[in-house]
Amino acid sequence: CVTIIGHDEYWTWEMRETIERYVEGGGHLARFGANFLWQIRLEEDGKRQICHKFKASQKDPVAGTDKAHLLTSAWEDHTVKWPGASTVGVNGAHGMYASWGGFAPNGQKGMTVYRPTHWAFAGTGLHYADIFGDKQHIFAYEVDGLDYTFRHGLPYPVEVEGQPDTIEILAMSPAVLAEDEPEGEGFRYYVRGSDHEGLVECVTGEVTPEGLAKYKYGSGMMVHMTRGKGEVLTAATCEWVMGLKRGDPFTQRITRNILDRFTAR
Repeated sequence: CVTIIGHDEYWTWEMRETIERYVEGGGHLARFGANFLWQIRLEEDGKRQICHKFKASQKDPVAGTDKAHLLTSAWEDHTVKWPGASTVGVNGAHGMYASWGGFAPNGQKGMTVYRPTHWAFAGTGLHYADIFGDKQHIFAYEVDGLDYTFRHGLPYPVEVEGQPDTIEILAMSPAVLAEDEPEGEGFRYYVRGSDHEGLVECVTGEVTPEGLAKYKYGSGMMVHMTRGKGEVLTAATCEWVMGLKRGDPFTQRITRNILDRFTAR
């Protein structure tokens, strides 16, 4: 079982290929973290990490070449086009920020359960629409999600080319990419709209009102998917560990269920 915790923001093309081969062959990936967003390249025997981020199309030497798929931009970039969900079941472009600054500062700090009969919730006693981890603030900082729709009270991923069709959304909460700026004294802002505009340009190729509206809001999700002979379960929030450190019995039991299943075979 490969286990990832915290903030795994930067991956190389080769890292993703390796993990996907491992899972397809029967491996298990347990991911308790978020911000799966940027492709990087490693140079000088791994001592140097390259990521041009929002300026990749102008500054990255591979732009416009036969290696343009290695552009050090977002995975959802219109040039790269390898959805993060292909590897971990979610992506950073449809998630982003929660519970700090002007990013849903009074929003939900836990996750809402939508598929309580899934094995990940066994023994928790959680029901549909219950919220877990709220007092411990497990849903905060950066989160990953998907574009989704609801049918009969249940969330489903919107179909995207290159995204597995086996993804199940188990729990989720709202997130924000564009920081709100409410009126009043003493309020501290962080990034305002800079990340919002930059990501829209990466993904769509330009900043337009339509693009800004499309990527203004997102979500953070707990998802499960199968890939080949293997499985992936992602609890896509950087602060999942707070549920363990602060003694949330639901977060603890869910984590144990995942690790027990993924290390048993």
